[in-house]
Amino acid sequence: MREPARWCPPRIGPSAVAVAIAVSLVAACGASESPAPASGSDGISSMPLEGSAAPPTPAGSTGGEATAGATADDVACSLLEAEEIVDVVGNSVESGTAALGGCEWISEPDETSIQIVTSDVAEAACTDAFDADESQERLTGFTVPAYWFYASEVGGGGAITACLASTMLILNITGGLDDEADEQALLGQARQLVEMALERL
Repeated sequence: MREPARWCPPRIGPSAVAVAIAVSLVAACGASESPAPASGSDGISSMPLEGSAAPPTPAGSTGGEATAGATADDVACSLLEAEEIVDVVGNSVESGTAALGGCEWISEPDETSIQIVTSDVAEAACTDAFDADESQERLTGFTVPAYWFYASEVGGGGAITACLASTMLILNITGGLDDEADEQALLGQARQLVEMALERL
């Protein structure tokens, strides 16, 4: 068990909508043999793909650091380095730790933390679902379709979901618990980190 000063601000649901959609997409499309996404008992919305095969490399991708044969946790943790996150968010984070089929980089409770989860979902199914969800803001400037969801509760937090050819990536960014986060600041930081992650998928 982590000491109180080290625990991560709870993911209060910025990606809850994305995860719920992912469940239905995976079930409907049969895109994954791994268990359906679920919210952990601590309130962290994530996809329990632990031990499953890594998401396939999208067509046209060079493969990056996400290698075949790696678990979903390994893939997620390979997408960012702690030092890169520190440079973007401006506070220290621990090295990436596998958690519930994804990876999290934990900060102090009053600072910003990051979580990445990936799942096997076809691009068309992903975009159809998110385009139909009014809580998701379609983003521009990415090489793939991407969406932003923000929740202001408990300091604030958001999620960018990116729809690749055969993989859906969700990046959660959680603001500190001491004050309400600036949504645009979190979105800007999340954008930079998702762009880095996409280069490695």
